[in-house]
Amino acid sequence: MEQPRTLGEKIRFLRMKQGLKQIDLARRLRISKTAVCQYEKGQTKPRAEHLSRLADILSASSRELRPPFSLKRCAPTSIAEDVHAPAMDK
Repeated sequence: MEQPRTLGEKIRFLRMKQGLKQIDLARRLRISKTAVCQYEKGQTKPRAEHLSRLADILSASSRELRPPFSLKRCAPTSIAEDVHAPAMDK
């Protein structure tokens, strides 16, 4: 199996690595098998409280299960510029 790229693929990969069936993982998370299937297919994403349980059950770090994101620098809005701009009254 190639390296998992999506969160669903990671969950499936780690679940299979642990030798768990979807129903086993569902029972340990106290959710339905359908929910696990939807996670793995990328149809839904686990709730935040389930991510830490998933990490524990699948012997993974929470970081492994976090989706990648980019830190783009945002331009300040005009309101922020007004708040942070020095006073020009003389």
